Amino acid sequence: MSWLEGGRVLLATEGPEAGSLEDRAARTFRVMAVVGVAGIILSLLPDSFPNSALLTVAFNWAAALSSVLFFVEARAIGEGRPWAIAASRPLLILLGAWSAYAAVEGFLGGVIRLPFELVLVAWAFRGGPGFAGRAADVSSGSGGRVSPFERRSLAVIGAAALLLGTMAFGYLVFGWGGLLDVDQEDLIGSLRVDCGDPAAGVPEHLSVAYDWSWSRAAPLPNEVDTVVLGWSGDDAEGRPLYVFGEKEEDGSAIRPGQRGKLGGELVSEVRAMSNGGFQWAVDLNRRGYQPGGVTLVLMRAREVTGPVSLTVKAAYVHLGQWHAETAPVTCTW
Repeated sequence: MSWLEGGRVLLATEGPEAGSLEDRAARTFRVMAVVGVAGIILSLLPDSFPNSALLTVAFNWAAALSSVLFFVEARAIGEGRPWAIAASRPLLILLGAWSAYAAVEGFLGGVIRLPFELVLVAWAFRGGPGFAGRAADVSSGSGGRVSPFERRSLAVIGAAALLLGTMAFGYLVFGWGGLLDVDQEDLIGSLRVDCGDPAAGVPEHLSVAYDWSWSRAAPLPNEVDTVVLGWSGDDAEGRPLYVFGEKEEDGSAIRPGQRGKLGGELVSEVRAMSNGGFQWAVDLNRRGYQPGGVTLVLMRAREVTGPVSLTVKAAYVHLGQWHAETAPVTCTW
């Protein structure tokens, strides 16, 4: 068999011998191509645990492209192409390293993942030589072997490293809390409390408003954030000064009395910082990173006389990754 490649006529056998390293590598790459497509299909099914939409898209694209790459590599090995043969061993090593990392990461996260790719790689490396003859550069007349790493070999290896790296470490860029996600510095929060005239005594009702906006937005927002308002203040007998009165609705995308599935510990931590509190769920699926606001009316628990004070706090909890507090406001009468 012969073909023209880079201006040279290359000669090679029809394909690797059965049971050889190259033959087993080609079979391994075919299996990985099928597994990649199956994984993409399974990822489209509903998941009980929330996942970043951006990370899911990035992972699926990497899986799809790696499936194409593995299929092309397997086919080229079957045709005896030198660049594919040269790339087969580094690709097997990359695949084995990725499998080992995924298994360890899953174990540390409490998930048992069988590293079947590593088993396939070990099986492939136990194969013998796959070609009785070697590709030759006929145009040079030297009969020597083609350089083991041509540009095409290096391109395939580099692409595989990038794609497998995306699937292994993509959460650092595309996941919640990653480089493309918003952080505390991007949130602009404002807390307003209508304390009234201090000389007029403790007001019967107290209006509290919290507004927020973002200096930048993350791509493909999904899931639910949580906004928490808390207040602390007692009368002279140590009883709560104000209690929850009423709230103002701000559309179905901001749901009062609820919170997101993520960040339960952070929400509880923020709520514990005040004697009283109320929370809202902010649906990022529907409103994204648009500016928003919530309003709460506190009701005086009983008639009191000064001096007394009330401190109001506000916090925004983002998908269990972080929470940002606004400077508290204290009313004194």
